[in-house]
Amino acid sequence: MVKNHGGNKAKKQGRKFVQQSQMTVSTRLSNDPNEIYACCNKLFGNGRVGIICHDNKERICVIRNKFRGRGRRGNKIEVGTWLLVGKRDFEKEMPGKKETTDLLTVYGPRDITNLKQKEMIHAMAFKSFEKIGSKVYAHEEHEFDDNLQFVDEEDNYTGLDLPENLVDESDNEEYDDSVQGGGNSGEEEIDVDDI
Repeated sequence: MVKNHGGNKAKKQGRKFVQQSQMTVSTRLSNDPNEIYACCNKLFGNGRVGIICHDNKERICVIRNKFRGRGRRGNKIEVGTWLLVGKRDFEKEMPGKKETTDLLTVYGPRDITNLKQKEMIHAMAFKSFEKIGSKVYAHEEHEFDDNLQFVDEEDNYTGLDLPENLVDESDNEEYDDSVQGGGNSGEEEIDVDDI
């Protein structure tokens, strides 16, 4: 039998990115004045997104390689995603240009509830973040609009020119009787034994 010489490398490759164990990770909070809470409001591509920060300034966020490729799985960034970004203190602020920041953390639904409880200083900014995008989490309670108007199905057909050869309900009763053999449609009934 032929020996499999190439199979020994496949196992190593398969185990290369396996996580050891899932520990509950605590929510990362801002510890430095250069760390800012933000919400994604635009996707530019090429590893950059537009964000609005808790100080109501718009900035550009660079998605680091840690959050790309395989690391993107649990850190998908969409419009309405909450982020923790770091300002670049080594760059000068240019007039007319937006500041560039680096992505530090992507917050999930559990992290967002923790943020709302622990960081009450930024409560007004968090309320404005909730309005951005269509990101809806299952655990949040949303208010429903009481001014909804439901339209009957009959109203959908008003003003449409429907063909006149459509079968009415009265025609359906005659059709059902004739199919069952109870109706007289004007033709003679054919007996199978006569054929």
